Amino acid sequence: MGLRGWRYVPPNPKKIPDLIGGLERFAARENPDPITRALLVHLEFVTIHPFLDGNGRLGRLLMNYALLAAGLPWVTIRSDERIRSSGRLSERSWTAIRSPSSSLYGT
Repeated sequence: MGLRGWRYVPPNPKKIPDLIGGLERFAARENPDPITRALLVHLEFVTIHPFLDGNGRLGRLLMNYALLAAGLPWVTIRSDERIRSSGRLSERSWTAIRSPSSSLYGT
């Protein structure tokens, strides 16, 4: 599977329930900050890729739910900006993941 030069190998389907469980636990945490958490929820969901279709739409919905739950406004990413925005999302997310003070699923 690929997206304009990005190579993606989905996880083993047997691991998806555990991965979604970890994502749920992460999304319920109060840290990192709400914007970073929303971005990571989106990135992790589309990386898990549990469905054959609609993962991007549902990932954006989960991102917006996380923003709204934190009292922040809904974000709309136009279809002509999605590839460019996805690059920004993953860059910000990987920076957060690499940060020594951040652990995606740690407590």
